[in-house]
Amino acid sequence: MVLVDLDKINEGQIIARNIYLSDGRVLLGAGVPFQKKYIKRLKHLGISSAYIIDERFKLFQDLIKVEDIISDATRLESIQVTKECMDNIVRGQNIDDRKVMKTINHIIDDLLSQKEILVNLSDIRTFDDYTFAHSSNVAVLSIMVGLRLGLNQLELRNLGIGALLHDVGKTHIPIEVLNKPGKLDEEEFNLIQNHSTYGFEIIRETKDLNLLAAHVAYQHHERYNGTGYPRKLQGEEISLFARIVAIADVYDALVADRPYRKRMLPHEAFEFLMAYSYTHFDHDLIKIFLQHIPPYPVGTMVRLNNGEKAVVIKQNAKILLRPVVIAFERGDLALCPPEERDLAKFYTLMIEEVL
Repeated sequence: MVLVDLDKINEGQIIARNIYLSDGRVLLGAGVPFQKKYIKRLKHLGISSAYIIDERFKLFQDLIKVEDIISDATRLESIQVTKECMDNIVRGQNIDDRKVMKTINHIIDDLLSQKEILVNLSDIRTFDDYTFAHSSNVAVLSIMVGLRLGLNQLELRNLGIGALLHDVGKTHIPIEVLNKPGKLDEEEFNLIQNHSTYGFEIIRETKDLNLLAAHVAYQHHERYNGTGYPRKLQGEEISLFARIVAIADVYDALVADRPYRKRMLPHEAFEFLMAYSYTHFDHDLIKIFLQHIPPYPVGTMVRLNNGEKAVVIKQNAKILLRPVVIAFERGDLALCPPEERDLAKFYTLMIEEVL
């Protein structure tokens, strides 16, 4: 399967991976042929790409396995729990802390079961579901870093809770401001900034949630050089958990489609984080984070510097910039059979462009 822009998908091409709504229902199922009305509907929902089965790769289709680092059940549970928490806040009810802790424990268990934690999946989500899917992703990415740091079970749980609930303060921000397609004016930007303080108060007032989780919501927009908000903290004045979540939050926001901009490709987001690793973020944490984020996920179509078109089939965990690819086309001629290239061994070959 490969991830393709909707504008480049033809009617009749087969959907390769389920696209879910936030309540767990399947919007479009794997194996269903695309129709024009499906493409139009996805665009209306703010989706700009989808996984498809590409006939050009039928000889090695089984080698392209795009898998999430947590199970679909855990992913959907975390999204639904986030939505329920936010709905409860809007209705003036309490967060169900037991459900939150149960979900975080499931994420931790799923990640601990992984032999190699690499984020190969480019998530597909609707514009209306962004906050819930985003919170789920931030929790997964943050716990991933926490595991690498050797945090104990209690620390991982508090980190995960803070990450999952980091944006609950947005329940106090008008939806038209959150989803405004154009540039925010000064008043709107100040309003958005308040969500950190709102989130801190909401979590702090939840009886059985740790204050460390509340500080994640409060500090996740602080920046390492002191240019963030709400208190302009810098360096290690910012809690470790908030420094971790800040990285996960920005990365996941960059690779998601939003009403006001199209998503970045993973390698572009990778480069963005590298560029800001000494100013906005904790450089040591960035290094750890990027060791688990392939810039060219499995299923990515690329052009090599020798002119060949190829698709990524496997990662080299220690050299993520140089994955294993299968070249399927040279110039306008198909390669029969396609040829595998391990870019960690072919030193003169490199990825020149993502197609």
